[in-house]
Amino acid sequence: MKRVIDVPPYSGSQPDGRARAWPCSWIKKAGDLNPPFVVAFRKTFAMDTAQSIRFHISADERYELYIDGEWIGRGSERGDAAHWFFDTYDLELDVGSHVLVAKVWAFGEFAPLAQLSVIPGQFILSPEEDAHVSLIGTGSSEWSVRALEGFSVEKFPYAFGIGWRESIDGTRYDASYRSGAGEGWAPAEQVPPDAEKPVLLPSSLPAMLNRRMDLGAPIENGDLPPRSFEKASDVPLCSSKAVEWERPSKERPLCIPAHSVRRMVFRLDDYVCAYPEIKFSKGRNARIRIGFSEAAYLEKNPEKHAHFRYPKGARDRIEGKYFICPIGSTYRCSGKGNEMFDPLWWFSGRYVELLVETREEALWLEGIILYETRYPLSMESRFDDVDESWRQMLQICFRTLQMCSHETYMDCPFYEQLMYVGDTRLEALTTYAVALDSALPLKAINMFHASRLPSGLTQACYPYRGTHTIPPFSLWWIAMVNDYALWRGAEVMTDGILDHMRAIISYFMDRKTSSGLVVPGSERKYGHFNFMDWAEGWNNDWGVPGSRGELNSVFNWQLVYVLKMYAGLERSFGRLQLADDALAEARRLTKSLVAVFWNPEKRLFADDPEHTLFSEHSQSLAILADTLDENYIKDLSQGLETADSLVQVTSYFAHYYFEACVKLGRMDWMEKKLAPWFDLLPNGFATVPETPLPTRSDCHAWGAHPLFHYFASILGIRPADYGFKTVTITPQLGALPRAFGSMVHPKGEIEVDLIRNGSSVSGRISLPEGLGGILILPGEKRELYEGMNSF
Repeated sequence: MKRVIDVPPYSGSQPDGRARAWPCSWIKKAGDLNPPFVVAFRKTFAMDTAQSIRFHISADERYELYIDGEWIGRGSERGDAAHWFFDTYDLELDVGSHVLVAKVWAFGEFAPLAQLSVIPGQFILSPEEDAHVSLIGTGSSEWSVRALEGFSVEKFPYAFGIGWRESIDGTRYDASYRSGAGEGWAPAEQVPPDAEKPVLLPSSLPAMLNRRMDLGAPIENGDLPPRSFEKASDVPLCSSKAVEWERPSKERPLCIPAHSVRRMVFRLDDYVCAYPEIKFSKGRNARIRIGFSEAAYLEKNPEKHAHFRYPKGARDRIEGKYFICPIGSTYRCSGKGNEMFDPLWWFSGRYVELLVETREEALWLEGIILYETRYPLSMESRFDDVDESWRQMLQICFRTLQMCSHETYMDCPFYEQLMYVGDTRLEALTTYAVALDSALPLKAINMFHASRLPSGLTQACYPYRGTHTIPPFSLWWIAMVNDYALWRGAEVMTDGILDHMRAIISYFMDRKTSSGLVVPGSERKYGHFNFMDWAEGWNNDWGVPGSRGELNSVFNWQLVYVLKMYAGLERSFGRLQLADDALAEARRLTKSLVAVFWNPEKRLFADDPEHTLFSEHSQSLAILADTLDENYIKDLSQGLETADSLVQVTSYFAHYYFEACVKLGRMDWMEKKLAPWFDLLPNGFATVPETPLPTRSDCHAWGAHPLFHYFASILGIRPADYGFKTVTITPQLGALPRAFGSMVHPKGEIEVDLIRNGSSVSGRISLPEGLGGILILPGEKRELYEGMNSF
């Protein structure tokens, strides 16, 4: 079983208390291996007594671990060369002989963009106890290794970021390696001591979920025309083809006749990220292809649509549609008995397509299993006694967050699987509202800190094999640090983090123009652009405000907004002069923003100096910056009320629009903007899409933030200071007649039960022991104390 350890192994093991070096070394297969490849390492040993063995393990790039043929776990948790994570396992072993096997695979340039590498194919296993080092330690005991043949790779060009997926030739692939059997084992070679090695750190996260789930019956199960295996996507789907189904098993296998093509399509009960496992026998030279998709498509050739925004219609319907963009893997059958097809990496979606093309021999299908995988994030807060439409919508938001939480946060599980700063800030905020576990947000902060470039900026997404910069996202990283300090604690603020924040602020201050405003510096090409939102109306393909120059009000208001957060963090650590300087800079920028972008006729801020474009984005950040006097805020509110041609925020930037609604007390605006979320379930969605329809991704966690806003904006529960030592509760129910919720807090639960009575609110608030705060109602403030508070 995998363990999370707080102290690195071998710490204080020398007489002077210092940690000794790892007693074991990295090993590899002899000779040069060029990715992509898959190898297996084997260690056979015997136990004289039954006992528990703790060991630490890592591999480059990935491993799967088996003991006596049984699967134990997988890793290594994603990081970079300076933060290469190892996993810790405790194994309970009986007396007798045992076999440890690790399958290690490396895809190099074909791997997902978030998967980094140092020396592909190297592997290390190091026991905790000296007595076990010579028994099973790599480099200290004899390990053998063999290449696993039959793997090749296949590209999915429309799925940027996820890497190529494997095809397996079962006539060359020997799956008996799991139990240490098979031919071709040879002594493993120790990696030279002077070779480049990653810096090993304890895994910061628990084991990912590995939960078996049933596929259920297929909604389509029928034969396709001969030789249509490659062109199955041209054949429209029709659920009327579904036939009586009995789940195949070894005792009752399903026969796919010779010389036939069978297609089975399964609709899952929910969106899922999963490792598939298919068991079968016979069927020599048959091909099995398993493919996952988020939806069925209305057209055969959707590539003509910009940004892969394919028309899909209702997500829970397939009739007359096409299964054209699945991501999957293919297996060529050897014709032997007891074969198993278990791809190396997980897939995601709502639909699973199984294609089988047999040749001269029938194939017997003995089982199709999915193992759901994700970060083990559970809903610890509660919203059970809430309006049904809200309850359904919030459940969809939570499922979206779960599906984008793995060894890192992800923007989307289907297309990219990359952890972007802008997305991750909203994912982390939502996590704080629903669960106490903050390991994933903390890892995100630290990985973006590790991505620091010579300019001082963070990378836009990280881990990332390459360089990708979105300068505004570096500001959102500072906001992420501020969020963690508020919701969980200021221990996140190390000297390195503070230094990095200062470097980011300095980067932007060095880019001031004669107007007194900042141009962040962008070439408007992929890899470096000033993305803000995929908003229609900015007349470009990069999500950048304006259409002519790079100077815009949206970014500069973001800079003012984050400068105030940064000033608060510096002040909390006693850096008063730095805090005062940041606040003074925010005031100077505000003055210049008013001079260049304020339009008194529209009572709005323009996006561009020419006043040709106006957006909800500028107004939202101007309100949140909190540097304008009341007259401007009043005018802005009226301008937003009467504006009829603003560039609209989409699901991502709606978070900042909602924050502005809260600040203005305009929950009616927030409710109106929430309409697309309430429309998700009636249109068959199980998760929140990336953008307004038509969309690329059907699962994009930057759109899960209404779950945060239910607790933090409607119930109004927010930290009053760093570390959430006290709480402010400012309920704004809008049109809801009643709102109930219980939100997790480091000291217990904050329970809020509210009833709207016309323009007033009454109810009960229960705070955990040791927590106090303030209740803010229209025109009054009340002290809150631990225990029950009624008003």
